[in-house]
Amino acid sequence: MRSVLVAVGLGLIAILLAAHWLKQDDIEQARQQYHFGFLIGEQTGYLLTPPEFVAQPFIRRIEWSPDGKYAVLVQTALRVEGLLPEQIDLRHRILVWSRAQKRLRVLWESPRTDADIDPNRDVRIAIFNDAPACVFAFRDAALGSSNGQPEWGVYYASFAGRTTELGRFDGVDLLAPPADAQAYLVFNAFAPDTGRLHLRYAPIEPTGKLGEARPLAVDNPAVTSALSSALWYHDGKQLIVPVPRPLVLEEQQRVADSAEPSYLLWDPRTNKVAPLALSALRTYARPQLLQAERGQHTLHHQGSADRTHTTWLREEGKAVLIAADSALATVSPQGDAILYVAHGAAFFRQLLQLPAQELSAILGSAARDKYRSHAKQIATALLMYVQDYDERFPPALGDREVAEIIMPYVKNPDVFLVEGAFAFRYLLAGQSLVDIEDPVRTEVGYLELPDGRMVIYADGHVKWQPYR
Repeated sequence: MRSVLVAVGLGLIAILLAAHWLKQDDIEQARQQYHFGFLIGEQTGYLLTPPEFVAQPFIRRIEWSPDGKYAVLVQTALRVEGLLPEQIDLRHRILVWSRAQKRLRVLWESPRTDADIDPNRDVRIAIFNDAPACVFAFRDAALGSSNGQPEWGVYYASFAGRTTELGRFDGVDLLAPPADAQAYLVFNAFAPDTGRLHLRYAPIEPTGKLGEARPLAVDNPAVTSALSSALWYHDGKQLIVPVPRPLVLEEQQRVADSAEPSYLLWDPRTNKVAPLALSALRTYARPQLLQAERGQHTLHHQGSADRTHTTWLREEGKAVLIAADSALATVSPQGDAILYVAHGAAFFRQLLQLPAQELSAILGSAARDKYRSHAKQIATALLMYVQDYDERFPPALGDREVAEIIMPYVKNPDVFLVEGAFAFRYLLAGQSLVDIEDPVRTEVGYLELPDGRMVIYADGHVKWQPYR
């Protein structure tokens, strides 16, 4: 079957799987050699295709487009040609990757620098909902290169190839409401009449046109935290702004609770603010059952120890390993792909979806083929033992002991294992084969599987018995 897998190409393994043309050994080969993975959730089963390379190190942030067709990446590119400072080239880039074209493009690159950045604090990204474009901002002050100008450079980038600087601003945040076609730039501007900074904002159209800036209707410290968390109301168009409350005496708490709203709703389209009581709080959320989770492990080898991070794809209580040394991972909004970082480089894996029961049945059928073969080898070993010991089956010494007795007749000791655990059960007690009235129906033993038993009969045949 290996030659078949190579001949048809990896992309068709899923079709062979669905057509029940792959047996357990082929599935194990797909897992180990071609890095396929399988996850069976409550309602949906997932076939994880092999990893595909996306971008060179070091990828430090990944943002999917809402439609899952593109991803914007923050990369720190490091080239070392020697130990001298002039032999080290460090640059920061904003990249876009097209899932359909499997193509990576550079949207923006910083000048050569010796300064590192925080990819979350020093970079802002907003991807349009209905257009292949984004707005991003880079804090030049992190590189020490703002030269007295506003510290943030704001850019519009079309994924087709054009990147345009929209201007320079201070205190930048970018918003992309999940149900709005526009994006919004929020920034600090000095007001001479008050002598302090005030929040202003401007809409950005999907074409890159920057609209007129105006004062933000809600101008208090709570807005800053609301912008960074970007918690949207259930309509996907209004931003939820927590209202900080003054300290009150305990006996005044009830009056304060009834007099003040817990939150405000700010609509960037109209710049209007409305009170929102805690009882009416409903947030916007896209249904997402799949989650990418990280785990930390300590590895030991010949007295040395080191830590590594693993990435797992989880749905409910089930999980499958994505990468053994991974720093970052994110699932597409549609739950049909995952981008992750391993050893600094970015990789992509597609998630082909099947009904959970169907995938479970396919994998279970393939597993049963494997364990049917194992049970048949045990049956042959038992009959060989019977021939050598006066037509008698082994005595009832215990499951493991009987396995040891017939081990010389078995070429592979793993035939007694199911998913790595000993699973052979022996049922007879030294009976003579000639005294068994109906060998075809007399059970000698079985392999215990999670969903049933592979039964071994006295005449040497085996049969699958599912648990009801």
